[in-house]
Amino acid sequence: MLSELQTFTMSYKPYGGNVPNYESRGPSIVATAVVGITVSTLAVLVRFWSRLVATRAKFWWDDAALLATLVSFSPVRQCHTAP
Repeated sequence: MLSELQTFTMSYKPYGGNVPNYESRGPSIVATAVVGITVSTLAVLVRFWSRLVATRAKFWWDDAALLATLVSFSPVRQCHTAP
């Protein structure tokens, strides 16, 4: 005779029996990465523009760190280096 736990685990269907289709999520992942890269690049460009044109300030170490972070942590670069 089956215990109550065994009966539950045998009848349990995750997601209500509807298994999600993960095969078609590639285009949405790429679109999200492109939007993220675009928004972050525009933010950095606006900061650099405001630094150089609006305030006539020079680049400082924080600007170099911001540019290095933008280049090194971009999602496209992460996608290309993933196994």
